[in-house]
Amino acid sequence: MDIEIVEIILDFLGGVVGALIAILVFVLGERASWKKENHRIKDLEHYLYHTLNDFVNPINKQISALELFIKDLAIETDIAYRPELITSLNSDNITWISHTDRYRIFVTRRKKRHYSFSRS
Repeated sequence: MDIEIVEIILDFLGGVVGALIAILVFVLGERASWKKENHRIKDLEHYLYHTLNDFVNPINKQISALELFIKDLAIETDIAYRPELITSLNSDNITWISHTDRYRIFVTRRKKRHYSFSRS
């Protein structure tokens, strides 16, 4: 009778230890997966920030061209030319980034972070 109780306890402990090992392996796997995803999103964030920052110069050129055109319109009402159109904006570098990843970068991960692009 005592041997049966010991066997039952050993079987139970074996099951508990097996379950604990399985849980530990699962948690460690999830943690590694989370770290990998977090690193991927950080890399995308840096890439996206620098790509968006590259838009600043062409946009500033367009603003200057429009401001000059507005000044010319204030002087003359009959202007025979159109403002210069800056066409060097290429959004192909960011369109391949999924909406989900962009949402994670700008909303989920960085609710308190403020992105600024200088107008120089």
